[in-house]
Order: sequence, then structure tokens, then C-alpha cells
Amino acid sequence: MSSRRRTPGRPSSPTPLPVDTIVDTVAAELARAPVVIVTAPPGSGKTTRVPPAVLRALDAGALPTEGGGQVWLVQPRRVAARLAARRIAEEWGEPPGETVGWQVRFDDRTSARTRLVAMTEGMVLRRIQADPFLEDVSVVVLDEVHERSLDLDLLVALLHDLRADARPDLRLVVMSATLDPGPLLAFFGGGTPVLHAAGRRYDVDVRYLPRASAAPLVGQVAGAVRRLLDETAPAGGHILAFLPGVGEIRRTQELLVDLTPDSTGARIEVLPLHGRLSLDAQARALAPTAHRKVVLATNIAETSVTLVGVVAVVDGGCARELRFDPSTGISHLETVEISRASADQRAGRAGRTEAGIALRLWTADQHRLRRPHDTPEIRRADLAPMWVRLLDLGTTPAALRWLEPPPAAALERAHALLRSLGVLDGAGLTPRGRALAQLPVHPRLGAVVVHGQALGGVRSAATAAAVVSEGNPWGRETDRAVDLVELVERVDRRDAGGSRRRLEAVRRVRDQLLRAVGAPRARGTLSDAELVDCVLAGFPERLARRRGAGSIRFKLASGRGAVLRRPELLPHGEFCVAVELQGRGQREDVIDLAAAIDGSAVLARAQWGVDARFDAGSQRVEVAEVATVGALEVARRPARGAVSEAVVAEVLVEAARSDPEAALALTPSAQAWLRRARFVAHHRPDLDLPDLSAAGLLAVVEVLAPGCRSFKDLRARDVLGAIQGRCTWPQRQAIDRLAPVAMVLPTGSRRTLTYGEPASAPVLAARIQQLFSWTETPRVLGGRLPVVLHLLAPNQRPAQVTSDLASFWANTWQEVRRDLRGRYPKHAWPEDPRTALPEDRPRRRRS
Repeated sequence: MSSRRRTPGRPSSPTPLPVDTIVDTVAAELARAPVVIVTAPPGSGKTTRVPPAVLRALDAGALPTEGGGQVWLVQPRRVAARLAARRIAEEWGEPPGETVGWQVRFDDRTSARTRLVAMTEGMVLRRIQADPFLEDVSVVVLDEVHERSLDLDLLVALLHDLRADARPDLRLVVMSATLDPGPLLAFFGGGTPVLHAAGRRYDVDVRYLPRASAAPLVGQVAGAVRRLLDETAPAGGHILAFLPGVGEIRRTQELLVDLTPDSTGARIEVLPLHGRLSLDAQARALAPTAHRKVVLATNIAETSVTLVGVVAVVDGGCARELRFDPSTGISHLETVEISRASADQRAGRAGRTEAGIALRLWTADQHRLRRPHDTPEIRRADLAPMWVRLLDLGTTPAALRWLEPPPAAALERAHALLRSLGVLDGAGLTPRGRALAQLPVHPRLGAVVVHGQALGGVRSAATAAAVVSEGNPWGRETDRAVDLVELVERVDRRDAGGSRRRLEAVRRVRDQLLRAVGAPRARGTLSDAELVDCVLAGFPERLARRRGAGSIRFKLASGRGAVLRRPELLPHGEFCVAVELQGRGQREDVIDLAAAIDGSAVLARAQWGVDARFDAGSQRVEVAEVATVGALEVARRPARGAVSEAVVAEVLVEAARSDPEAALALTPSAQAWLRRARFVAHHRPDLDLPDLSAAGLLAVVEVLAPGCRSFKDLRARDVLGAIQGRCTWPQRQAIDRLAPVAMVLPTGSRRTLTYGEPASAPVLAARIQQLFSWTETPRVLGGRLPVVLHLLAPNQRPAQVTSDLASFWANTWQEVRRDLRGRYPKHAWPEDPRTALPEDRPRRRRS
């Protein structure tokens, strides 16, 4: 066991917090159990009091754990990690970086003396990649587990696997703001100790809008802040307002710029709080003050940090969530309505030190329709980065035990993407995949960097990856550039313009990537064509071809359509790589960032193959050789050499699929036989006749298609023979017997039966005089079904339609006789047709 250094004690009189009642119990339980669950509401102090208590117990030798003696405090956000470490350091009377420090992206405040390290989930995962056994760590404290980020779910699975295999001594403290530990107990085991600390809660008056408002959210929030400032002016206190993002915070702050005193003359300060601010700016928003503050925050103020003295909360009801769009293959931030659980967390911020007010900018009826809880990120995220991490650690998603298993469809999409990027092979990670796994960016962007390194211009490639990762610094300019190659050239210019903050972020990510590949001072550049080739390495399915000269619409190699946001952004060229897409959830996505590419470079990446397609005009299969990239056709030329008969037949069959009967153009005799066969199949299912419906005729097309090139060739073959050939000889005999083609009339002449819908009886049309002496209706189906008789007058029009000839003779004949005999005196109109002599044509009558 590594030697321990004594940690500083607490200040003599720390501010009491609700969690203080259980911190010693947490350490005691951790001495006997490998995992301890702590539930406590936001503001109870668990983040700043539990980790130090664990470190003290570790240094006292009370915890049976090995490792290097560090305690890691894992937070979902950089803001929370840095502020928690700073607060703990302040309580111990030390500057950050001594006993307590933090490690987040682009900010490492630790030293060789640091024992308690606050870090984000993503940073812990990167540390695990570097040290899979966590040799320096004795205890990991996972905070805000209820938020269920993808990195958190992965981290829990990896730590559980590590404890079960190589580090059974590793201790875990799992802390959650939810009061229901059931899911955690189900995962860690029913015997896991659960400790609960009640927060200091006061009544909160939750209010809703009386009716839904169509006003812009920023205006609603600003107006609500002003009203609550006036209402709470006598008592004072701060206002916390929740908005979905930085843009909304900035616009709301502008609307409140005139707020200097409230109605009592007290000073009011309006401050933002979000993850892009500096640590000092974040601390300023949360620091206690004697004057009133209005803090405009994103959802980072929901659970991860605490603002003391809040008397009222204004809840805009929205947040930004990272959503993966399978149709575009990218993740994007989407503004969504928060859940009822999140709304309760936000409202509780107003009841920490005294009774408060929570104003929700939606109606009570709308509140009941909101989802009860937030959707875990594992159900909605791109799983490709996670899969690469696991493969680099020598495992797979299927080998781990999860709080919630990743969706199978999402895993399949991630696997397909990694194969297309050349990251995977049958044995796991390829050499490219292993290099890519060391980069702190999405595998797509990692592929861009790795390919650039292979071409000798990693700096250019890393700059391109950083622009895509952090966003276009010139995205808000009216003349913004959409061509990625031009943006890469702008990044290092002194007069670059654009957003300074975003440009600094791009340069910082670029430099981080260069350090990760071991080329921090790389200066090699790529040609435009080489840079676009690197982009294609990460976005192969985003190659796009303009649908027509001058068109703003493109077709992507993925098969989807896309449209330029503005026509002038990419005025020339037939091909581009659509790097940044905004999915509309409809047929076309919007291209916000692209890289033009020369047609010859596209053709060099294409694969040639034979394309056989059906031409509807000529009703014939046309064959050519085509070059394709994914679903995108980039060139076509006449076919050279023989074409597979099977390929042509397959296309012909597919063309006939929607209407095989029309493709075969059945002759009248074929149509008549088919109607008879369908009639028998309907009434005698016991005969087990083959499917002779329109869909069933596709099998006939399949039989006839080999050797054919067109529908005309199909029709020249023995179509009726092929249809009848689907039936056995006994079945064909049954059709002829049960559904005869014609019937012999009493005159000896034959009349064809007309078959219609399979369920309907066939029709026999004949002149009345031809049916004299018939006393009963003739039948088909072996006598089971009477035919429908159309009894024709001499003008060949039906005088009566009946399926009961006997009833007609007995009851209706005399009326029909009186009506017709005067008009057609040359025809026979006997009193009793049942005994009269039938006739095909009128005989000569005596006067």
C-alpha cells in the first residue's frame, strides 16, 4: 500500500450543511462495503463534504483499499468540477492545486501533492485509457449519477468491470440527487449501503402561466424577472432564471441592461452562468453578495452547482440536449422541453434558505403533458466514440454489464460507421483505429487527423477537425464562408475576424490534437485537394453531387438529399463534401459547411460496376457501366462486354413488381382463364391452388424473364402456358370442371360464361327464347353455386337478371311477356316457357 500524506483538517467553524450528519457514516460504511450509495437533494452539500471525508478516512488507514491514495470526484460538467474543487480548497484554507485540484479539458490545476482531484466523466475515461487499472486511485466518487450521461453510464460499467476483475479493493461512492436508489441497488446489489441526507427545504410557491404565450422566450423571462424583483424587493434575495443556451442568456441580459436598482433602490447585478465562461466569471455568478443578483443560467445550475440566497426561480422550461440523428449521421444540440423531474429540481433552488417562488413559463395543463423524467443519453446518443474507447481497452459493449444496455440499433449504426472509417477489422481495432482512439475527438474527426498525418500535413487536418468540432467562427457573418478549405486558411491569420471566443477554441483544440499525435510544432500543410481528401476520410457518406447546373440541391453518398443554406455560399462546382449538416427531419438536410472537391478526385475514389436499370419509356432494361461512391453515381459509360443474363432478369422482374399483370399484357384468353382459376381458388381453398393474384403473377415474370430484355420480350413468350404451369394437372382439370368456359343451352348452342370477381358467381347471358324448357338455373362448382342469368330481350339488353329461373318463370314471366310481345311480335312469347320449344332465332309464325 502506498504511503499516505496527511490532509489538512477542516476549518474550525465550517458553514453547516445538511449532509454533515452523514459524512462520517459514509466513510464508516465504505470501510466495510466496496460501494456506498448516497442520495441527497441539490444544495445539501454532498459534493463538497463527502469527498474530503473519504480522503480523511483513507489517510487514517480506515479504508481497506490499495492504489496510489488519490480520491477522484467525478462531475458531469467542467463548471461543476472546477467550482467544487475550488470550494473544497477554500474550506481547507489552501489554493487549488495543492491537496485539492481539478482536471478538465484544457485546464489542469493539479500538482504532485494533489490528493483529491475533481474531473469530468470524459476526463476520467481518458485517464482509464492511459491507465486501465487506475493505479493511482483508491476511491472514485461519482456525483450526479441521476443525470445518466453516456460517459457516466460507460464509466459505471468500466468501474464495475475493473472491480470485478483486477481491482476488487477499489472503493466507489455513488451520489445521486434522486431519492429513489432502486436502479442503483439493482445494479450494485441489494446489500449495498444507502445513506440519505435531507436537504434544507422550505415551501416553494410553484406558479404557472394562466394561458400559453406565443411571445419569444427571452422576452417572457425578462418580463418575469422584473415582476419577481418587484414582488420580492422588501425581503431581497437573488433571482435565478433558466434559459436553454448562451444565445438566449445574452439576449435576455441585453433586455435587462437597465436593471441597476430595484423598487427599493437596492443594487441589482445581472450575471450569466454557463459552461463557456471563465472559472472566475462562473465563481462570480455563484459567490455570496450583499446586493441582489439576477443569474441567467443554463441547466448547469439545476443540480451541479449551488447559488445561495435564491428567493425566486424563473423557469423557461427548455434545455439543450445532444441528440443523434440517424438520418444525417451526426449529433446536434436540440432545444427540448425539460421533464417534470427537471422542473422540480429547478424549483427547489428557491427553497434552500427560505420560502421561495418558482414561476414556470407554461401552463399547468402543459406541465401534465411533459415527460416525467429525462431520457438517459445512452438511448439518444451516437455510440461510435464509446465503441472505440472500449475496443482500445480490449473489450466490447457486449462484454460489460450496464445500468441500461445500449440500444441494439444504435450499436449497429456505430459499428457500420467505424467500419466505413477503416477503424475496425475482424480482429478489432486496425492500426488506424488504434491511432484514432488516442485523440479526444469523435472518430470521424480523428480519421481526418490521422489521414492528414499520413499525408504529411497533420496541422491542416487538425485545424479542419477543430473547426468542425468547435463550430465555424465566422458563422454569424453575413458573408460567411461555407468552404472548409477557406476556413482552415483563415484560422491562423492575424486579421481573421469572426468570433474571437470560438476562434480561440478552434486553435486550442487544434493544438491539443497536435500534442496528442506527438507533433505539437507541426508546420506541414496540405494542398486543397489533400485537405478535402482528409475530410472525406472522416465523412465518406457526405460526398455530395449537385442535382443540376446552378442548383442549390445536392444528393449525398448516403442517399439523402441536402440543400445549401444560401446559394452564394458554394456557387460553383459539381461536387462537395457536406461537412456540417442540419437535419430537418424531412427529405432534405441543410448544408452549413462544405468543402468543394474536384470531379477527378471523386472519380478516383469511385468503384466501377455494371448498372442495369429499367427505362419506363421504352419498357426495356438499359445497361451501362457506372462509377459510384456509396449511393451516389458520379460517372456513366456504355457497357463493354457481355452482361449477366441474371442481372438483366432481376431488373426486369423488379420493374414488373408493382403491376405484373400489366407487364405481361395478358391476352383475353389468358385473362379469362385467370379469372376462372381465381374463382375456383376462392371457393375451393381445399384444392390448394397457387397464388394467382396480381402479386402471385410476379413468379410468372420470374420464370419468363431469363433471356428477356424488355416487357415486349416477356409478352412474346407463352404467358398463358407459364401461368397454367403453376398448377398441377389435377388442379387444372378441377378448374375446367368446376368453372367451365361455357354452357350448352337448350337450343344446343354454347354460351360463354363471364367470370368477374372471385367471390361472385359467373354470368350467363342469353336471349329468353334460348332458355325455354329450362326449369332450373344452371350451376357451377359441381352444382354448389347457381350462375347469374342475364335474360336478354331481342335487342340484346337484359330484360331480367336472376339466379332463380324457376321463380322467374312462375312469378315474373307474364309481366315481361306482356311488355315485350307487342314490341317484338316475330319472337315467341308462349304462355308456359317451361314446355315451349327453345329457339336461337325467330321462326316463321302463322297469322
